[in-house]
Amino acid sequence: MAIQDFKNLKVWQKAHELALLTYQITEDFPKE
Repeated sequence: MAIQDFKNLKVWQKAHELALLTYQITEDFPKE
């Protein structure tokens, strides 16, 4: 069984979702 596209993997989708959420939360943090 070959993986056609890693973006179809549930674990990749969840990790990507978490990464985007983390960026959204931390963008308002102070730069220092």
